[in-house]
Amino acid sequence: MELVTREAINDITEGWGHWEIWTTFAWMDIRKRYRGSILGPFWITLSMGIWVTAIGLIYSNLFKTSIQEYLPYLTVGVLVWTLISTLVSESCAVFISSGGILRQTPIPASIFVFQTVLRNMIVFGHNVVIYVLILLVFPINLTISALSVIPAVLIYAVLGIGLCFCLGPISARYRDVPPITQSMLQVVFFLTPIFWDPKIFTGRTAFFEWNPIYHLIRITREPLLGDPVPFDSWLFVSGLVAVVGVLAVWLFARTKDRIVHWV
Repeated sequence: MELVTREAINDITEGWGHWEIWTTFAWMDIRKRYRGSILGPFWITLSMGIWVTAIGLIYSNLFKTSIQEYLPYLTVGVLVWTLISTLVSESCAVFISSGGILRQTPIPASIFVFQTVLRNMIVFGHNVVIYVLILLVFPINLTISALSVIPAVLIYAVLGIGLCFCLGPISARYRDVPPITQSMLQVVFFLTPIFWDPKIFTGRTAFFEWNPIYHLIRITREPLLGDPVPFDSWLFVSGLVAVVGVLAVWLFARTKDRIVHWV
């Protein structure tokens, strides 16, 4: 088992060392997806901005909340949710979609993991423009705690890598996993405080306090709204990343040599 684990770690470190390959692949994915488009990936940003604004206008009236408070709250929540849910979805397909290359070329499988995560981080960077525009319209009193967004984004990337090594091999072996994951994400979306404020619940907070997506959103949303950094969420997220990391290495070590046969 120790030898298998060492081989898996070597695959990861070798893949990371070939950064020029997975960065090129990631940029090629972005360019190929939006070839011939005037706005390129900013089409996603534009459509999301319109959607968030429309939902913000409607739900701010439903919740009897000022648009100045609700729209920034909703915007950051949607931005982070979109990143996390996309990382989860694409983690399922990370090895399936690259099966042709894996079968023909002796290349570290981890290269496609880093490619997937980087591609989603690039799109997330484009979408952050929405928050900047909201910030210009509805000024927020940001504090020094806003800098904690930097480690939060790094956590999203590390967690995305771990999810790829966890869900990628399982999805390659069992093709029912991706649609099941999609269905679960739809349920989690409504159980996560994205549209609604958790403060409206009193005494019944367990169902979202134990929701990892809630804490992943909170470590970015709170600082970007000018609020203090939530220590309990940092603690929860740190534990989550540690568990996913250990599970990722264990799963990848057990399945690395079989992935090529499954895809």
